[in-house]
Amino acid sequence: MNEIENIGKLLFYDPILSGNNKRSCSSCHKATEYFADTATATSLQFNQEDFLPRNTPSLINVLYNHLAMQDGSHISLQHQTKAVIANPVELNCDEEALVKKIVSCRDYKNVFSKLLKYTPQEMEITLEHITSALTFYYSKFSRYYSPFDDAMNAKKDLPGGAQKGFNLFMSKAQCATCHFVPQFNGVKPPFIGSEFEVIGVPADTSFSKLSPDKGRYEVNPAFETMNAFRTGSLRNTGYTGPYMHNGVFKTMKEVVDFYDAGGGVGKGLSVNNQTLSADSLKLTIEEKENLIQFLQSLNEDILFESAPEKLPRSKIKSLNARKVGGEY
Repeated sequence: MNEIENIGKLLFYDPILSGNNKRSCSSCHKATEYFADTATATSLQFNQEDFLPRNTPSLINVLYNHLAMQDGSHISLQHQTKAVIANPVELNCDEEALVKKIVSCRDYKNVFSKLLKYTPQEMEITLEHITSALTFYYSKFSRYYSPFDDAMNAKKDLPGGAQKGFNLFMSKAQCATCHFVPQFNGVKPPFIGSEFEVIGVPADTSFSKLSPDKGRYEVNPAFETMNAFRTGSLRNTGYTGPYMHNGVFKTMKEVVDFYDAGGGVGKGLSVNNQTLSADSLKLTIEEKENLIQFLQSLNEDILFESAPEKLPRSKIKSLNARKVGGEY
C-alpha cells in the first residue's frame, strides 16, 4: 500500500499529467493551503490567461463526499480525476498520450507493472491505474482531528464561545439542517446521498445579480436544480476561503452575514427556487462571533508533507525538464 501511496504522491506533483507538462494537481490544490487555492476566487485555466468558473475545493475529507464536484457530476473520485485530466481548461491531456508518457518513466512503469496482478481485468497499464494511485494518495488527507472532535471524544473542552456557537449551529442559525455531523457536509444519514441546495449566491458582493452558474442543473436539468450546488464540508473552512462556488466571499463573516440575511432572496435577488429560508435569522453580533468560533473549532490539525524532491526520469528527454508541482 505504501508503494501505491508513494507513486500517487509523485503523480500528484508531476506535471506529466498535463498536455504541456507544466501543470499538475498541486497547481490548484496546494498543500500549504489545505489542498485548496486561497490566492484567488478561482484558479488559473490551462491557457494561463483565463480563470476557471468555480472555486477550487479542498481535497481534505473529499473521500466523504457522496458525489464529486460542486455540481455532483461524478460518481467517484477516479471518474472525477479522469475528467480533470482530460478537461481542456484544466490539465488538457489526452488519455493515450498520458499513458505513453507514464510508461516512459521507469519508476512509474515498474511499480504499475508489479501491481497489474491485482487488476486481472487490465492486462496493461491504463489510465485507471494512474487515477487509482492518485486518489489513493489524496484520500489519506482524511485522517486528522479538530478541536471539535477532541471535545466529542472527551479529550479537551471547547472554549465557551465555540460551545455557544455549536448550540446556535444546531438550533437558531439552522446550519445543521443542511450540514450534517460528523463531516458537516450534505451527506445525510444513512450516508448514501448528498444534498444540493439553492441559496442564491450572488455574482458579486454588491448583490447586483445572481451568479450565472447553473450548477446541478447542467447535470440533472429540473426547476429544483437550477443554481443548486452540493453542500460542502465546513471542516477546515477557517483556512480554505474564499467561499461559495465562485469564491465571491472572502471572509467567514461575509458568509455568516449572507445566511443571516436570508440568502440571495433576503438580499433582494430573484431566486424562485431558493431552498434556504429568505427570512432573517436575526443573529446578534455576539451570536455571529460565537458561530464563527465554532466553525474555527472544525479546523483540523493537518500534518503537511513536503513535495517530492524530484520526479521520475523519462526515456523521452524533453519530459525531464518538467518541474515538481509544475510551473503555474
